[in-house]
Amino acid sequence: MTTTLREAKARLSEMVRLASRGEEVVITVHGKETAMLVPVPKRQRQVDREKWLRQL
Repeated sequence: MTTTLREAKARLSEMVRLASRGEEVVITVHGKETAMLVPVPKRQRQVDREKWLRQL
């Protein structure tokens, strides 16, 4: 999916949900692709969760 920065700001929660489900969300500024929301790899999420649990 490609969207403008203005639209992404207005619908950020939806864009993050789409990315978390595996969809790449490309954000444009003045018609140029500038950024991309992508899901964090599952392995990275597991490592982050383990790190968080160790800090408790």
